Formats: sequence, structure tokens, C-alpha cells
Amino acid sequence: MPEQVLLVDDDANILRGYQRRLRKEYDLLLANGGAEGLELLREHKNVSVIVTDMQMPSMNGIEFLTQARTIAPDTVRMMLTGNADLQTAANAVNEGEVFRFLNKPCDSDRLKKAIDAGIRQYQLVHAEKVLLEKTLSGSLHILVEILGMVNPEAFSRAGRIKGYVSQIAAALKLKDAWQLETAALLSQIGCVTVPPEVLRKIESGRSISPSEQQMFQDHPGTGSQLISQIPRLERVSGMIADQLTHFTDFKPPESCTPKQRGMHLGAQILNLILAFDQRKRRGLSTRAIISEFEKDTDRFNPKLLPLLESLKADEDFTEVVEIAVKDLKKGMITAQDVYSKTGLMLVPEGYEVTTAVLARLHNYNAPGGIGVTEPIRVKFTESITALSP
Repeated sequence: MPEQVLLVDDDANILRGYQRRLRKEYDLLLANGGAEGLELLREHKNVSVIVTDMQMPSMNGIEFLTQARTIAPDTVRMMLTGNADLQTAANAVNEGEVFRFLNKPCDSDRLKKAIDAGIRQYQLVHAEKVLLEKTLSGSLHILVEILGMVNPEAFSRAGRIKGYVSQIAAALKLKDAWQLETAALLSQIGCVTVPPEVLRKIESGRSISPSEQQMFQDHPGTGSQLISQIPRLERVSGMIADQLTHFTDFKPPESCTPKQRGMHLGAQILNLILAFDQRKRRGLSTRAIISEFEKDTDRFNPKLLPLLESLKADEDFTEVVEIAVKDLKKGMITAQDVYSKTGLMLVPEGYEVTTAVLARLHNYNAPGGIGVTEPIRVKFTESITALSP
């Protein structure tokens, strides 16, 4: 299937010329001006390359590409212009992140070579994004699921944190939200070094000794060191390292690089959501939590506090039911701690039932096993028929 290319110019004759020359090579979208080009970008999600004129009324090429970058950040951007001064080129590259800058008139062969190079660049970026967001994310999810069997208290919390963080990322329209979501999923990985009884004390708000407090304070650094060994997760590692850092301890944004600002914001979101989740688990209302946090001006980023109002934990759940192990399905959420008949915690409350969880509970309940205390209270979504055969 040919790659989709968007051509933008205010001259209809030039657009028709593009169409004659390139229609057999690409799936062409033609826009008469920047506003029409932005609308087409919103409608078509798989545009590989944009080629735009510079001098257009109402919206010039730089202004168009700057907005286009927000709508379709992965699309490769190019500019054609008859005004080849150095400042125009510099502005195009800096503000619109232009891949190629071509002078008019541009013959068909040269334009086609430039578009082909742009398509190759888009395919590389897209392939890397798929690798990072899907393949790597899937692998890490499996890792977390396995570790969750070892330390269920810590990793059930990570699942809840990721759910909240995903909502925050969507509300802020964060670019590369997968990094923050991955940091949330892996935020508790350092807790493998913390005894479960210490985590239970912290979760319930009970007092802990100075040595236990230090043990817990060290877990972000441990987790960050583990994650830093995975290529391309440097920002994720940085967010995990600073997840317990107070807001006022971060450098001012104006003195940081864009990469540092992104890591710091991610860490501040984790810090806020970790504290929010802890209080939610103790039964506090969202309004009471926000009131408490508003008084702690050093610990939390005040600009993030209003986002807590819209967070949903159970918006997709219809009811809580009691069922047997044999009736459990993937996607259900435990509404209680699940124990073996000998008192061993197998799955904590608030944990999503996955393939590994199902296998574990079925194995404990198999003939000759020590058995699972039943029935089990679970929440389920409308997409899951809880008791269907």
C-alpha cells in the first residue's frame, strides 16, 4: 500500500502539477493552504510526509508545520520555497523541525528523492516507536507480573498507580506518555528489597522505625539502578529515581534542559499519585486528600493538584461479586486479599487477574494443592461476563 503524503500550497495549479507527477507513487492528500492542511492531518492519522510551501496567506509554512508537529509529531516535515534566505531556513528547522528544505523550482526527480528519504525516516521512527511502546512495554509488563508473584503488595500498587498516571498523562496531553506510564508500572520494582511487612505498615499508615523508613526511602534508587541497565529507558529511570523527591527540591524549570524538565514532571506526577493512592486506600475522599495536599506546599507541584479531581479508580466497574476460583476471568480485579487455606497471601486486593494469576490460583486449588479460600470477591467490567461458562 503506498505511503500517504500531504502536499500543501495556496496555488491550485501547483497542487495539480504535484498530483500529475506523483499520483502513481504515493497516496496523495492535497491541501489549499495551511488551515486545510491541518484539517486533513486531523482526519488522516497515517500521513508519512508533509511537503508545504513557505509563502502562503493567513498561515505561512513555518506556522503550519509548527502546528502540524503538535497534531502529528511523527510525520516527517519538508518545506518548498522560492525564498531561500538563511534565516527562513533556520526558522523552518528550529520551529517546524523540518527534515528537508527544498528550493523552488524543484524538479520531479529531486522532489521524489526527498519524499522517499522522508518516508524512510518516518518508517524508522515508527518502527522504533512500536518497539518501545509495544514490544518493550509488553516485555516489561511480563516482568512486573512475574515480580508481582514474589511481592504482590508492591506490584498491585504499581498497577493502580499506572491507571491513575495514564489519566493524568491524557489530561496533560503529554508527548511520549508511554515513558511516564512505564515509570509508573516499574515504580515499585525497588521494593523487592523491602520486606512485605514493612510495606504493609506503610500502606496502612502504621508507624515504622527509622531503619524501616530508610529502607523504604532507598527503594527508588534501587529501582532506578535496575532500570538504567535497559537501553532507551534513561528518562524512565530518572522518573523512578525521583519519585519521592519533594517538589521544592527540584531545580527551577528554566534552568533545566527539555529532557530534565520531562523527567522532573514525570517524577512529580509519580510522587503525587503515590501519595494519593495511599490515602485512597485508607478511605479518604478525593476532596479531603486535595485539601491535605494544598497545605503541603513543599511536597507537591501545585499545578497538578486540580487534576486529582477527575481521577477515576473504578469508573468501569459495575459491581462486586463473590465467585469461585474456577469462574475467575482475565481482567477482573480482586476486591479482597486472596489467601490460601493455610493463610498465605496469594493475590492482594486491587490486583488485576492475569494469565499468571489464574494459573497460580488454579494450581493452588488443584487436587493435592493446599487450596484457596473461597469464594473470592472481585469487581468486573461491563465487557466481562463474570459468571458465563
